[in-house]
Amino acid sequence: LAMLRSIRSLGPFSLLANAALLAGFVAVVVYIGKHFAWRPSSPPLTSFPLFFGQMTAALEGIGFVIPVESSMKNKARFPMVLRIALVMMTMVLMTVGILGFATFGDETRSILLLNFGTSTTVSAVKAVLVIGILFTYPLQLVPVIQITESWVLTGRRNRAESARELMELG
Repeated sequence: LAMLRSIRSLGPFSLLANAALLAGFVAVVVYIGKHFAWRPSSPPLTSFPLFFGQMTAALEGIGFVIPVESSMKNKARFPMVLRIALVMMTMVLMTVGILGFATFGDETRSILLLNFGTSTTVSAVKAVLVIGILFTYPLQLVPVIQITESWVLTGRRNRAESARELMELG
């Protein structure tokens, strides 16, 4: 999929990925709502590096920045779109994190779905989330492939400049 010539042609796959991730989010919130029991505790200070690592990984959608910007009609509005998206994503992650920690307390695992036990429904939610994540990769790879093609096939760019661009994407 990442070999498609246009980022816009990945729109249906992006829509499928977003729908799957939304369905997973709703399923997690519903599960927590049904099993909610106020059991928060004070996490030890030694867990804060793990917390910041998890938040960094969760906001690792930076690979979407270049494809989204390049597909926008009005690129001048991109900073505002990016800010709104980051605020919304932070709110979603905070909501799930706070509700999950309040529900499972000290037993909260780093991947919240691991607290949900094993059932067909939980397995279905995991599968939906995997599908959602799987369909986001092509969108992240398109700029890398475009730069690599330019670097290898056309020779129009300075190879050092193209290598710097690839490093910035990674």
